[in-house]
Order: sequence, then structure tokens, then C-alpha cells
Amino acid sequence: MLGFVVLCSVYEYGRVLHMRPLPHHLWRQTTCLSITQEYAEGGNSFFEPAVQSFIADDATSGKTAAEFPIIYYVIGSLWKLIGRTEFAYRLIMLLLHAAGSWALFALTLRVLKDGALAVMVALFFFTVPTVVYFTLAFLPDVPALDFVLLGALALTRFMEAGGFRNGTATLFCFAMGGLLKITALMVPMALFLALSAVLLVPAWRAKALFDLRRIPIVWGGLILVFLIVAAWTWYAVRYNHWNSASYSVMGTWALWDIGEADRASALRFGRDILIYQIFDGPVWWALAGMLLVLIRYVRWIPVELVLFNAFLFGGTVLYVLLWTIALNNHDYYFIAPLVLPISLMLTFFWMVRERWPQAITSRWTKATLFLLLVYHGAYAATNHQMRTQAGRPVDAAALLPLYHDAELEHWRMTQYWAMADLLDIVPLARKVGVLPQDLVITVPDESVCSALYLIEQHGFNEFGGVRMDSATVADRVRRGAKYLYLLGNDTAVTTPLEGWLDRRILAHGEVGIYDLRRSP
Repeated sequence: MLGFVVLCSVYEYGRVLHMRPLPHHLWRQTTCLSITQEYAEGGNSFFEPAVQSFIADDATSGKTAAEFPIIYYVIGSLWKLIGRTEFAYRLIMLLLHAAGSWALFALTLRVLKDGALAVMVALFFFTVPTVVYFTLAFLPDVPALDFVLLGALALTRFMEAGGFRNGTATLFCFAMGGLLKITALMVPMALFLALSAVLLVPAWRAKALFDLRRIPIVWGGLILVFLIVAAWTWYAVRYNHWNSASYSVMGTWALWDIGEADRASALRFGRDILIYQIFDGPVWWALAGMLLVLIRYVRWIPVELVLFNAFLFGGTVLYVLLWTIALNNHDYYFIAPLVLPISLMLTFFWMVRERWPQAITSRWTKATLFLLLVYHGAYAATNHQMRTQAGRPVDAAALLPLYHDAELEHWRMTQYWAMADLLDIVPLARKVGVLPQDLVITVPDESVCSALYLIEQHGFNEFGGVRMDSATVADRVRRGAKYLYLLGNDTAVTTPLEGWLDRRILAHGEVGIYDLRRSP
């Protein structure tokens, strides 16, 4: 854990732990935080997740669901005791990733029988820039990966020694991973397909690495995992149907379903920026080299591992094809697929240990891996520094020269923009009479609930294609809205609101608060 703590220090986690939700994917972060807030203060039951924006039930509630809300519910319950604190949320996320990193270390040690290699492999996957950022964000993607790693460790123990505890831990962790992020089912699905193939082909059964008597048990357990995730997915879809609202696309956004312009934009962004949010160039080349060696010596690898990696590879390719739009700045979608390079690296080192053990024990090998770890840690630290400037322009002179020009420009442009003045507006709003229970309107605001979460209010915005004009404001006033928060002074926004902007009670930077408690 010393190396994990050192990396946390290098990434300035002590600073970031105390920060408000950062601009990169503010929309999605505040959605998670808003659901947590509703569990803390809204009186919702576990199976009634909601956000602060009234996007459901004909603009009368915020009831909507996507991923299994266990993290939101647990932290919301904690907030009932200690009050709303994003620091506690970030800290719990960090502890979950510490557990996941430990699981990867223990799994690698079990496979390679080498403590130094196990440490370096586990720490290396804590130098993935996207993982570094979202470990302290509020999305479920990193915890989903962590649970899958814990499940893989438990499965390895079960396949070697059996035991009810190991079997139960495997099912629980895999189910939690899939419930938090359905794409985390890549590992259980690849395992299911690989083990099924081994059972069905007599020649492969004869060469199986694990005890064949345990494979049907694992096979049945994985089916149970799929059924559990399917049950929640069914419920979430029905829940959204009942309440006529959804904050997340519960389907695909495939390469062949998006327009030419969107396809070109996604592929360009993926090539120029997103690919470097996973690994920098030297790591991609190293992984490519490992893959080529594995292909060359594929007959030396147990059939289960060959099939598992093949299914993971095919699943990842299929995932990119089905969610091509994610290439356009949705880096957190590629956290779950990190199981592929993890598996590739472990398989490579296992094969080398079996065939060329002197290469594994060589000081040159470990020195090379250590230098790659140090380099990529510095690269991730530089990336994290650019991501966490909290509204300040990124100063290239203060960075290590370990970034790409397009990447630097992208993070310079990733700011709070019109929502910057909402970060500290709550005490000012209270002074002019806006009460916590007052319903408000935020405009322009097409997010699920970014502005409403930051100002600590419930109310209405423009999510889902709502056009906030004078008539819409009048409707929201009839539904109880008392104040309007105007973000900026764009005439394209203010002109349709004519008649509602003549009673400003607070001006704070580019944000104005207007009293709506009278007819225009």
C-alpha cells in the first residue's frame, strides 16, 4: 500500500479531496451526487432513486434510475448522520479503489509468484489517467472495475481450493460490478463463454488448467450473476417508464446508427485525445508487443486463458462498435474495458515465467518495468494536474512536458463556464430570501441537474429538450417555482423570457436570481 499512497501524493489527492465537483463531466458527476442527496434528505426508499430536477411525472418529480444505486444509498445514509460532504464521498471512492488495487496485487502475486512484479502491475493500472481522475469523482465506473478485480481474485481462490466463502465472494463481487456498470460484465461473460467452450470440446477438457469438477459450479454461478443484473436492468427500465423519465441512454449508440459528422468527430477525438487518457504511446506499444508474443506462442498457453482473452478482445471491439459515440470525450466508458489489458499483461507474464523464468527474475526486466511505471505515473500526474485546475487556465509552464498538444488545449477548454458562479452562491441566495425548500428554475441548463445540485435547490431546467420561454416559466410558476437563476446574459436566452426578468434580487458574477412571485 506504500506505493499506492505515494501515487496518491503524486496526484495531489490531498488537494482534490477537498474540491467541489470538477468541470470534466460535471453533468454526470452532479447526477450521481443529486441521487445521493435525495437519499439523504428526500426520504426516498432504496428502490425510488431521484434527482433534484423535476424531469419526471410531467415535471412533478425527479424519479429516475440507471445503474444500481447502492453507492448513492450508502453515502446518502452517511450524509444523514454527518451532513452533505463531497469529501466523504471522494474518500469512500478512494478506499474502494484501494481495495481493487490490493485485489489486483494479490491476484498477480498468486499468478506470477513474484512480489515485485505484483506490486508494479497493480500500481501500473493506477497510472491510467482516466482511472486517476474518476477514482475521486462520483461515478460508479471505477468501483465497478474494483469489484470485478475482487471477484477475479475470489474466483482464482475458488478454482484452486473451492470453499463456500470464495464462491460466494466471487458471485457477490461480479454481481456488484455488473450492477454498478453493466459493461463490467465483460469478465463474467468472457469466463462463461470460455468455460462453456472447455466443457463442450473434449480435447480442451483434457488440457484444462483448473479442476473440471468446479467449472459447472462457476458456470451456474455466472448465470445467477447475469440474472441479478438483468433483474435490476428490467426494474430500472420499468421505473423510468412509470415515471416517464430517464437520465441515461439504456441502449446502444452504434457506429452505424450515428450520422457522418458525429462519427467523424468521435473517431477524431478518440484518435487525438481519448486514447491518451487510457495509456500514453510507449504503453500502447508495449501492450502490442505482448499481444504479438502471445499470438506467436499461443500453443504454450492454457486453452482457458486463450479463450478468455479472445472473448475479452472480441467483446471490447464489439463494445467500441456499439458505443462509438463514447469515443467523443466519454473517457469513463473505457474504465471497465481495462480488464482486457490487465488480462493480457498477466497472461504474458505468466507465459514468460513458465517458459523463460530467468527473464522474470532478471533485474533488467524489473528495472525496465519500474521505469515504465515511473514514466506513466508522471504522465498521469501531469494529466491529472490539467484536469483539476478548477476553472483556472492551464499553465503549460507549470507542467512536466509529458502531454500532447491537443490534450493540453482540450483541458484548457474544459471549464465550469456559466456555472462557475454557482459554486459559492448558496449563502448569498439565502441572504436574499431563497429558502432550501423553494422550487427554482435554472436557465440555460440542459444538464440533468448540474445547476440545481450546485445551488442546493429542487426545481426545473431544460433537460430533455424543454425550451424555457415565457409560457414555460409561467407553467413552472403554477407548479410552485419561486425564483429563476439566469446563467449569463445571452440575448438568445433572455429574449424568450421577456416579462420575467424585471425583478432581479441578486447579481453574482454572471448569474442573476429573479423573483417570480407575481404575474408578468
